[in-house]
Amino acid sequence: MKDVNEALQAIERSSGLAKIAFNADGVVDIVFDKRISINIVRIDDTNLEFVTYLDMSEVAADPFAMRAALHANYIGAATGAARLALDPRDDDLLLCERVDVRGLDPLQFEQRLLGFLNHATFWRSQDGRQLLSTGADKPATPTGEDFIIRG
Repeated sequence: MKDVNEALQAIERSSGLAKIAFNADGVVDIVFDKRISINIVRIDDTNLEFVTYLDMSEVAADPFAMRAALHANYIGAATGAARLALDPRDDDLLLCERVDVRGLDPLQFEQRLLGFLNHATFWRSQDGRQLLSTGADKPATPTGEDFIIRG
């Protein structure tokens, strides 16, 4: 692919969606399975970012949950190429992944998007939420095994 517009065209072809385009703020919002909204944000001509809010704003106020999220970023098995982050506007937990589309063919780009969607689905699941929940039965520090996604 040569630019982010070509990446959007690949999404159109693979998904069957009608013409999609970045809005004035450089964002396209696509809803998967009628429940997972993924914003595709134009960074520049060749870079975009997948972003999905996980609706877990309580994480920012919970030291255990913040620590677990940082461990998940470090270990990577539960985030893949993406990362967990806090939106600076409202401290809501989000999953995001920056993608340089240069050199990717449409199938590789689709695989990146589907991989991101897989991780977003995990973090929205009960298992994902449980990893970041507090409780006396939780270990002080999650292990790498805690963050392995099982299919």
